[in-house]
Amino acid sequence: MLRFGRSELFVFLLLSWYKEVNSGFISSCVYKTNHTDIAKVLGEKQDLPEDCIYYYLVDREQKRTGDGYHLLLQPPPTEDRINVTVDDVLIRTVDLSWHDDRLSWDESEFSDIQIFNLHDAHHIWTPQFGDETACTMQSGCMSKINDVEISSSGTVSARVTFRYPTFCTINYYRYPEETNDCCLFLSNSEDNHDIKYNIHTRAKQSVEKQVAVSKVEQEPGVTVVTTVDSSVWTVEDRTIDVAKIAGVRSEFLRLCVHAVKRMSTLRMALRVPVTIATMLMLVAPLFGDLKTQSYVKLVTLCLQTMCFLFLCSIAPENGFGGIKPKIYTFYEFLFVLSLISVMVTLMALALSRVRRTVPPMHGLYLTAKLLNKFLCCIEPDDSIAYERQFDELPEARAANPHPERDYTMEWRHIYIAGNNLFSGISFTMFVLLTVFDIV
Repeated sequence: MLRFGRSELFVFLLLSWYKEVNSGFISSCVYKTNHTDIAKVLGEKQDLPEDCIYYYLVDREQKRTGDGYHLLLQPPPTEDRINVTVDDVLIRTVDLSWHDDRLSWDESEFSDIQIFNLHDAHHIWTPQFGDETACTMQSGCMSKINDVEISSSGTVSARVTFRYPTFCTINYYRYPEETNDCCLFLSNSEDNHDIKYNIHTRAKQSVEKQVAVSKVEQEPGVTVVTTVDSSVWTVEDRTIDVAKIAGVRSEFLRLCVHAVKRMSTLRMALRVPVTIATMLMLVAPLFGDLKTQSYVKLVTLCLQTMCFLFLCSIAPENGFGGIKPKIYTFYEFLFVLSLISVMVTLMALALSRVRRTVPPMHGLYLTAKLLNKFLCCIEPDDSIAYERQFDELPEARAANPHPERDYTMEWRHIYIAGNNLFSGISFTMFVLLTVFDIV
């Protein structure tokens, strides 16, 4: 009589072979217990041919070694390391396969059955995996092998389902949509069995799966893990490889995922207002004379400052880990550009108030006049008094009855053209950098 089962439930099965193997093993494989009762206890209908194969393998191992439990307790007899092949990887599961000669059979003896799934009541040796943390089942961590499939050649395929904390590194360069690289190191928890991993799946594969927020609750004798919400993190791809740690003889299966935080609403809230304010500043020449431009630029500079204060208010309390986010570089660029633009306009306004008695170069004056009239649609207005000239006072005119010729208006054309040209170049550069997301 053999004892098998889980959760203190034991089902006693007796197998009897009434004929020789070459006359047909399946036809003589029967239970001496009631099949209906077994199905009722186990909650499922057992497949009789598969059970016959399993107990045939157990009986063969019993005759060979004198202990049928070797299939469960001992790894495949091999002088070299056990080769475990990684066939596929998902977020929380890994598909594995390995070879065990003790589980091979002749297909012709079992109605050409080549593959069968191992029932929960049947046990064979499987590699046991653990991680490098001290997380226990009471904390919600676990590693379980299920969906075990055996082929007639002795190849075993199984799926490892696990839940462990990972080692993560956050990159804040694209804040608020930062990236997170998390890695988990799975190793064989049996020190006396050395395992060699062979990766037969793509090392890197796209996933695009949203991360779920789980809640772990401790109840008497059981840990309940429930999904309560979907987080803002999305796994873009996963990577698998074999790692070797110094001082450790065995190999580690390293599973890494690359996750990205999807915060498109917040990203737009941080970029759109300050972008609009900067565009208004750079097209200030369209609002009128230099005084009006100065007021517009000072107002937009205040708006940029408010946007920057909002950005600082939502920053992580622990900082960005020594990495300056790209959006901070974007704000720095806008502040520097805006400050230079304000200084250029104020300088042009100040120079326009200075009386000039020396004429400018004729070609430069014509170019400035053409730029102001046809390209920027703005030129000096004679009715605009930037500042009352000293020579306009009666006392000054009486003291100097023959004043020198005034070229102030011609120079104003040049100053305004320089301000407009700087605004045009800055606007073009700003649009290109914003469209192509360079800063």
